[in-house]
Amino acid sequence: MSGRGRRGKKPLTFGGLCLALLALFAAYMWEQYLAPAAQMPPQDGEMSLIVLDVGQGDSLLLHSDGQWALVDAGTPDSADAILQAMENYGIRSLALAVATHPHADHIGSMAAVLDAYPPAVFWMPDAVHTSAAYERMLDAVERSGADAVLAQTGDVFTLGSMRITVLSPDADAPYADDFNNMSLVLLCEGAGVRFLLTGDAEEPVEQDMLQNGLPEIDVLKAGHHGSSTSSSLPFLQAIRPVYAAISCGVDNSYGHPHRETLAAFSDLGILTYRTDTQGTIVFNASGGKIDVYTER
Repeated sequence: MSGRGRRGKKPLTFGGLCLALLALFAAYMWEQYLAPAAQMPPQDGEMSLIVLDVGQGDSLLLHSDGQWALVDAGTPDSADAILQAMENYGIRSLALAVATHPHADHIGSMAAVLDAYPPAVFWMPDAVHTSAAYERMLDAVERSGADAVLAQTGDVFTLGSMRITVLSPDADAPYADDFNNMSLVLLCEGAGVRFLLTGDAEEPVEQDMLQNGLPEIDVLKAGHHGSSTSSSLPFLQAIRPVYAAISCGVDNSYGHPHRETLAAFSDLGILTYRTDTQGTIVFNASGGKIDVYTER
């Protein structure tokens, strides 16, 4: 047996007590004020748009008065990120799920999300694809029992106190073979603000919507990942967004967002947020005021 005695615990010094109290205070401040927004779900009375960081793809969450909607579901590799975010926000069900168009960077993980969170209503455009992701999505919609709708201009969904209106495409839209321009464009209104979600819609759709008349917008989810084929100058000048959110991947092969788009946003004084540099972007609106958080 060793002759060394067991060392007794050292008494807590005044300095040690101060450090312990500071650690407890720091933990409290983090929990109350600095924790990622995903740990602080939007409160009733607020309207929220959450642009998830899913790399080179799109996936958005909408919230109003305890109800949730999903708009797009990223790439086939996005399922874990989307489902984890939904769990973090305490989402238990989806009132609405939307596939803006059939490209795999928007519906790649839709089947996995629908299987985990079957929506009451499912919107998609009248644009048929033959891809595996599209077929998996259709099978998941059928399994979910959702009310499946081929949405078009004028359709409206009420999410809590948020009004979601389809602005494009029209029933006779001449874009049947152009999936980007068949994107469902959604105007979300409530809490004194407006969000405009444009999928991958490009300049021809923007021109069509201008002819039909557009209101001024508070937050624009930039079309086509910030490509120069979208966010045309006349369109931006008409809707006058305060904020723009760009969903794109780090060092993506498309060069998104394009410098022309960023220059237009800068010239017009539009405050721009990007998932590739800032991670998930949260816009919380209440009483006409918007608070913006980023999570990286």
